[in-house]
Amino acid sequence: MWNRAGAVVRFVAVGWLVLLLGHAPTTQGVPGTSHGYEMKSFAQAYLECLQYLNVSRQSMYSYDEATPAGKCLMRCIGLNMRWWNDLEGLDDPALVRFFRRTDEKALQRARSCLEEIPESSDVCAAAYTSFRCYSIELGELIAHPRYVTPQKTEIRQAVIDCAQMVQVSEDQLSTYVAAESLQDDSGASSLLRCIIIRLGLYTDYKGIMADRLQALFGENASRLLTVEQVALAKQCEVDLRESGLDVFAQAAQSVEICYGREVLIELWKALTESYDNTRDVFAIM
Repeated sequence: MWNRAGAVVRFVAVGWLVLLLGHAPTTQGVPGTSHGYEMKSFAQAYLECLQYLNVSRQSMYSYDEATPAGKCLMRCIGLNMRWWNDLEGLDDPALVRFFRRTDEKALQRARSCLEEIPESSDVCAAAYTSFRCYSIELGELIAHPRYVTPQKTEIRQAVIDCAQMVQVSEDQLSTYVAAESLQDDSGASSLLRCIIIRLGLYTDYKGIMADRLQALFGENASRLLTVEQVALAKQCEVDLRESGLDVFAQAAQSVEICYGREVLIELWKALTESYDNTRDVFAIM
């Protein structure tokens, strides 16, 4: 399956060249507004991983598929940018958002390629080969920093941080989880607003960041956040802003009414696992 010489050349010449050209400074987004989320480019992740792995900075042409160091460097980049996990493999939405080309036919070819990769105990080779499936089909990487999808531990930390900042106790959190809503009182709505701002999913000015929700959603994104559904949700947000609600209620209702609680299933899982001892996981109907 790897006999496409031209595609491999494109991988090296385009994919890694973008890394070298985009020497962006280390940043977590716009200064002063990054809260608890990250914005990264491949170039930045590459430079960081050179330091983590103590690899000398040199032309990426030396890191080809036959080089173990190159494979482990790619795995490090994937871990750094949250599109790779050694247990679960490649996170499709988290990686795709870093490519310019995202047409459905190319994506399907990349996903088909991914399915053909045999299981291996070599996590570096698995990460490298998985990434190459997408690089071959999607081509050029986006040079500027993009939203890095938060993991479960980061979502939990955002809950803990916000609960402390807006002064919500663990007992109150348990009550909110039992009620299956974060919009029923001022404490709940202020907590939810803080969490979605901290995760980079919402601002009072722009409302819900639908593209970031899609990255957080994973495989359910196409079902729950279609173009039509997002358009309706955005109009719902406009209506809420015109209704005179305070910023806390507006944020909470934007999530739970305009988009539906399903959009934050990962948040509800984190809340349930931490603050509800009666159920293993909050089941969304």
